[in-house]
Amino acid sequence: MIMKEVGKVEIDRESIKGSIENIKEEKKVLAQLFKRLEPFGGRKKGRPVDIILEDAISNVFGLYKTELQHFDVSIILPDSKNLVRIDDGELQLILVNLIQNSLYWLSTINTERIIKVEVIRHKEELSIVFSDSGPGIKEEHNTLIFEPYFSTRPDGIGLGLTIVGELVTEYDGEFYLMDNGPLDGATFKITFRHRI
Repeated sequence: MIMKEVGKVEIDRESIKGSIENIKEEKKVLAQLFKRLEPFGGRKKGRPVDIILEDAISNVFGLYKTELQHFDVSIILPDSKNLVRIDDGELQLILVNLIQNSLYWLSTINTERIIKVEVIRHKEELSIVFSDSGPGIKEEHNTLIFEPYFSTRPDGIGLGLTIVGELVTEYDGEFYLMDNGPLDGATFKITFRHRI
């Protein structure tokens, strides 16, 4: 479209600007899609490092400060400190998928919007409980949400929760939807057992 516009005798700068903005938006969508597809592309396993889990969680939420403020979402994060050995990039990808889902569903409600994260440590395993005050998940979708390409979001690709599950299995872990959580919406529990 830009090439066609540039070829005209009189150039419409606004039309070109609009096309460039469209390209930028499509670039973001494609970048997100490729990032979500990466775990299925034979990527190399991450290199685990020692980090404070709660600090890493806080840092990822910091990336969403603008969106959290825009939707007036309160966050309750753990104040404990657990040293873990995990790939920081993999942990970020797990949390990003959960935060993005929560933000979308919280934006659809008119009541108080909250995301709460808890960290629970038991001997050889560590769990993250991620809960929100959104509309929750319909019972008939409880197992389907973990299937690749299933999404109840109009703009959903249906890979987010599948990717989380794949990453968690690398730590001999579990990822599932809890029946009863700290908040009324969806609550997911991630348990790591390997390299933690």
